[in-house]
Amino acid sequence: METVFFIAAKLVAVILSIVSTGLLVRAILSFSEELSQSSINYYAYLITEPFVAPVRMILYKYNIGVDSMFDIPFITTCVIIMVLRMFLPVI
Repeated sequence: METVFFIAAKLVAVILSIVSTGLLVRAILSFSEELSQSSINYYAYLITEPFVAPVRMILYKYNIGVDSMFDIPFITTCVIIMVLRMFLPVI
């Protein structure tokens, strides 16, 4: 039973690492007009949007970050992922 939890924790850690990397790539590429239209940005969007969209929907429902110059749901998703990674067992 302990190995099942270990494997599950490892899988969640890998998924969160992939999403974190996608969020970083997406944030960096958003600064350049040319790079924001690239295929790398498209794939980063495909990887990260399933995690950002629910946060965006919840925050916009309460009018949080709607008129902000920063992408508050994006930042909130990054913080949530960092907190989840802190609470995962050290592997």
